[in-house]
Amino acid sequence: MFDRLHTEPVYNTRAVVQRTGVPADTFRAWERRYHLPAPCRSGGNQRLYCDRDVAIIAWLRDQTRNGMTISHAVTLFLTLDRDDPRTPEYGVRGTPEREPAARVGDAPHESPAPEPRVSFYQTCLDLIEALRRFDAPIAEKILEEKIAFSSVETVCHEVLRPTMNEIRRRLSHGALPASVERFSHAYLQRKVSALFNLSHPEIGRGPVLAAGVEGDHEELELLYLSLFLSRGGFAVVYLGPDVATSDLEQVTASIQPVLVLLNASSEATAPVLEDAVRKLHPPDAGDSAPMVGYTGEVFDRMPTMRRTIDAHFFGGDGYHATSACDRLVSSLRPGR
Repeated sequence: MFDRLHTEPVYNTRAVVQRTGVPADTFRAWERRYHLPAPCRSGGNQRLYCDRDVAIIAWLRDQTRNGMTISHAVTLFLTLDRDDPRTPEYGVRGTPEREPAARVGDAPHESPAPEPRVSFYQTCLDLIEALRRFDAPIAEKILEEKIAFSSVETVCHEVLRPTMNEIRRRLSHGALPASVERFSHAYLQRKVSALFNLSHPEIGRGPVLAAGVEGDHEELELLYLSLFLSRGGFAVVYLGPDVATSDLEQVTASIQPVLVLLNASSEATAPVLEDAVRKLHPPDAGDSAPMVGYTGEVFDRMPTMRRTIDAHFFGGDGYHATSACDRLVSSLRPGR
């Protein structure tokens, strides 16, 4: 499926990032771990990529966005592309150590299986234990190892959100002190914020304007969805929590986003979100106003509260939010 693509090395790292939307650190980690892609080097020892390399990176990106672990995606690629002369002679490194690929007459090697969900569960337990001890360096090591070999989206969906939800559950049952919950929330918020900043949120379709409504100080959920949207190919203008409705109207008029994503996390701020929706997209606005989507823990916990919100509910699932945003933006008339 890649054999007709040019193999002349012409693209530098920046060009590959622009063409694929994949951060340089991500596909360099794939190269170190899996020898895929396999760029050439210039006379100054700079990586140079060909059309085939770019296509491979984009293909791996698509597989991980669809929920496949990077190790499984690489294994699938090697299976599909086994006969190509540029395909590495070795299997996935370090998962465990593997021998060179089988030749005719050799006994077949088993392909590494997809990372089991129990592995993510154990990662969550390890991360909770590190956060319980206020041990940020160990927590960082746990997440760095996971992010190196799984997609950012997978780690957020399978590790970061479940970890925070479990910590809050334990807090509500008196199994953890409030200090641990505050430390964990602050640590995970910094982590998601860093990943969002690395995702090149200024590049992509849109823009999408993301903000928490006035009086709502919860930011983690909004950051999480903004990260998914950015990595899903949308430009995201992120305002953060506690934004006055008047400021939202001003920014909306200035940048003319295709979508405004609002967040409210409590019963107290849900009416503020409802009012903001009415002002940003009045009933008679038509195509002259941006579409409005919303999210927030309170709407997951109390679904009946959604009935009065005349906007698109995105929920708390980053994959669903990205798909919903893609459908909504694709439905817009040309030129909007």
